Amino acid sequence: MTSLSFKGENDPRGVKATWNVGEPVARAITVLEMLQPLDVDHIFNRLDHGAGGHKDAAMPP
Repeated sequence: MTSLSFKGENDPRGVKATWNVGEPVARAITVLEMLQPLDVDHIFNRLDHGAGGHKDAAMPP
């Protein structure tokens, strides 16, 4: 898995980091990727549904 690393780095844009992950983590990442629209390349973006998805949507009581 690749990502951007910020901890201990001087570049505010982050630097490319490679991570070795186990099968459960790889499976979780696959699920997160499936939840995002095809044009999104980050797995931790705001989802279009659920809390925080639409600021104008009414919150349930």
